[in-house]
Amino acid sequence: MINDRASWGAGLVLAGQGFRAKGLGFFGGFSNSPSNLTDNGHDFSFGAGVKLGLQGEVMDGLTLAGSYQSKIWMSEFDDYKGLFADDGDFDIPPTATIGLAWDVAPQHTIVADYQYIWYENVDAVSNPNRLDLCMAGQSQYCLGGSKGAGFGWENMGIIKVGWQYEYNPDLTFRLGVSHTDQPISGSEVLFNTLAPAVIENHFTAGLTQRLGKKNEWSLMFMYAPEKTVKGRNTFTGAAPDQLGPGSPAIPPQDLKISMKQFEVEASF
Repeated sequence: MINDRASWGAGLVLAGQGFRAKGLGFFGGFSNSPSNLTDNGHDFSFGAGVKLGLQGEVMDGLTLAGSYQSKIWMSEFDDYKGLFADDGDFDIPPTATIGLAWDVAPQHTIVADYQYIWYENVDAVSNPNRLDLCMAGQSQYCLGGSKGAGFGWENMGIIKVGWQYEYNPDLTFRLGVSHTDQPISGSEVLFNTLAPAVIENHFTAGLTQRLGKKNEWSLMFMYAPEKTVKGRNTFTGAAPDQLGPGSPAIPPQDLKISMKQFEVEASF
C-alpha cells in the first residue's frame, strides 16, 4: 500500500501448457525435424514471468489502475520442435493494461480498459509463412527454424467497456463489450487453419447473488459473433515454369477461416 487511496503489487506468474497435433504429415517436407512435427501425443511446457500493478483513487468515485505482465518464458515443446519456430519455443507474450472505474451514480459503475498484447515478441505466434523460401533451400524459414512459419499474428490492442449495477446489497448485474482489430491477415490464412482466432468482438452479461455474509454465486454468459478471414492457399496458383519441366499448373485455391463463440460460466 502507498497510502489510503493508492496501492501497488507484484507477483510471480507460473504457467503450464499442453499441446498435441495430429494429421500434419503433409508439411513433413517443409520441416527441419519431420519426426517432431505431428502425431507425437501430448507434450507439455512450463515457465514463469512477473506481473506488476498499481491502482489509486484519484478523486471520489474515480479509480485508475494499470498492470504489466512480462513475457512468460516457457520450456520448449521438444516433441514438436519440427513445427514451432525456434525448435519448439512457444513463450506467452507480454501484456499491459490500463483502466478506470467510475461511480457515475449511486449503485452504477462504469469500467473501461485498454489492453495491449505483444504477439510479435513470440516467433511461433508472429512469424509469417515463408515456406517458399524453405523450398528454395533456406532452412531457417522451414518449420522449426529460427524464422520458421508461425501464425503471422500482429500485436493487438483491445478496448473493453462494462457497466455494473448494484440492484441491492445482495444482487449485482453486469454488462460488457470488447473490441479489437483483426490480428490475422489474408496472407496468413493457410497456417491459421490450426488456430483460427479471428474473433473481434465479445458481448458479456452476468450477475452475482450474495448468500449471507460468507457465500455468493455468479452466472456469466458470453457471445462472440462470427468473423471470417479469407486468403489464398500459398501452395496453389504456381505456373508450370515454377514447378519444373512437364509439371502441370496448380489452380489457385481460396481459403477462409471462421469462428464464433458461446460461453456460459457459473461459480459458487
